[in-house]
Amino acid sequence: MHVQSTGERPNNRVTVDRVWFTGRVITTVMVALVVTLLITMMLWFGARRVNKFFVSRADLHFAAEEWRPAAADYSWATQFDARDEHAVLGRGYARQNLDDHRAALADFTAYIRLMPADADGYLARGRSHAALGALEPALDDFSAAIERDPRNVPAYVGRARVYAERAQWPAAINDMSAALRIRPNDPPHLLERSRYYSNSDNPEAALADLNRLLALQPAHIEALTSRSELREVGGDQAGALADLNQALALEPRNGELYALRGRFFERRGEHERALLDYEDAITLAPDLEWAHTRLGLLQADRQAYAQAEESLSRVIALDPDDNAAYLRRAEVRAAAGRFADALEDLAVVLERRPDSPDVYLTRAKIYRQTGEFTAALEDLHRAAALAPADPEIYMQRARAFLDLDRSNPALRDLNRVLLLDPQHSAALEKRAALHKQREAYAAAIADYDTLIELRPDDSDRYVQRARLHTDRGDYAAALADLAQARSLAPNNSAIALTQAEIYAEQGRFQLAFETYNAVIPQLADPGPIYLRMGKLHYNLEQYNQALADFEAALHHMPANGEAFYGIGLSQRQLGNYDAAVAAFKQYLSRTPTAPQLVELDAWIAKYE
Repeated sequence: MHVQSTGERPNNRVTVDRVWFTGRVITTVMVALVVTLLITMMLWFGARRVNKFFVSRADLHFAAEEWRPAAADYSWATQFDARDEHAVLGRGYARQNLDDHRAALADFTAYIRLMPADADGYLARGRSHAALGALEPALDDFSAAIERDPRNVPAYVGRARVYAERAQWPAAINDMSAALRIRPNDPPHLLERSRYYSNSDNPEAALADLNRLLALQPAHIEALTSRSELREVGGDQAGALADLNQALALEPRNGELYALRGRFFERRGEHERALLDYEDAITLAPDLEWAHTRLGLLQADRQAYAQAEESLSRVIALDPDDNAAYLRRAEVRAAAGRFADALEDLAVVLERRPDSPDVYLTRAKIYRQTGEFTAALEDLHRAAALAPADPEIYMQRARAFLDLDRSNPALRDLNRVLLLDPQHSAALEKRAALHKQREAYAAAIADYDTLIELRPDDSDRYVQRARLHTDRGDYAAALADLAQARSLAPNNSAIALTQAEIYAEQGRFQLAFETYNAVIPQLADPGPIYLRMGKLHYNLEQYNQALADFEAALHHMPANGEAFYGIGLSQRQLGNYDAAVAAFKQYLSRTPTAPQLVELDAWIAKYE
């Protein structure tokens, strides 16, 4: 490129920053002095002695856990003797303690080349490989250490932890057991092996390890809390609580222990005690997020929505990035009817995680509550695209389709739910209802067959299946189901009433009346049953019994127009016209738009 000259001579003078210049001079002089000092030391003492000087100083730093200067001095030592295995290994350990595992790996590899028969290099390199997530090389290194030293406890422990990381529990147990054979009473190793046993579904062995540990160290808090969990799972509720109480007696100011006991009470349904423990937990440990979360969820279950929101807001204040807390608070706000605030919470999460199906699912539930069924469907379509194997999404979408009276796509979604989760009770019940609506009784009964297999002690499911059998005309099967339901819930009068109705439909009136009369003493308000019996007696032309039933119904329901109408009909059939006229007038005064108005007015005018 051509540049036109301005005709002016450039100024070639350069101004030097004196501070910068002085610093450069000092640095140069210092480097020269260090180099001169090192050369002098090497000439005076010899390279070997200089090496030993740096090794000795590095060892002092190492003993004081001053890892960075230790690593630097070991590096100087290797400059004067590259084959000094002590310096190479020491530098590796120092770097390992600095979490510089990649640099440490190079040192341990160099040490192994120098000392291939020594287990220490393999043990150390295995630890760094494990820290970096390189599990296969870590296993190889720990195995090599064990080959060179079959009694190397840290190598067995290291390899056990790698196996545990890979969920290879039998191998992890074998290695930790080998470590414990060499050191039989090592509490940390007993604690670890108990966890391995728990994860391999061997709670008895896990409990034995914890018992052994606590015999050695009765005040071991972690062992007490772990044993409490195992005892609770095993059904020993008293023992589980005793362990938690003992831990709290040892550390009465430990907020997390109160939270753990609160969780225990919550699982047992003792919510009052759980609330007290959670409140103590957050008083002692205000930053214990999970305790605030559990407290908030428990408060929400008790419909204490303002308190629940306060607890979940505390979680968000402690960790503003906790998306789950925003989701939970959105659910609480929606339950309290604060839909706009709930949607704001979901918007925060959606901005961070636009690919979160949980957000779309939760927002869809809110849209359904607010009657925005089309918007709910749109969100559920997005959620299904993001999580096609989540049955809850299809369940909610089926409900949204039903909100819009679209039964065909609803049925398709219910079928998807049950393909993913064949034991999904809500989907089975909803699908059975759709089948019944379409008069596909055999399919509806098949769904209730599955529901009853899942919960054979649920009397209501037998009642529902009985009604389906009735709709199908199979009264024998219906009565068999109702008999089973009554055996499960003998004091449930509704079951007996359903049974009586089926007897009546079959024309087995005597059994129907006997069943009704057996139920009446159990009812707070038997008026409707007397009304039902009155109609049956009237249709059977048993007018005296009908009159008695209608009068009994009126006794329990003094303002019931239908009872007056039944009395009027019965009295008319018995020839008691004055009584019939009085009853019909009472009926019409209570039911001015009665369909029999014209007919009754004419009859009253004739016989009054």
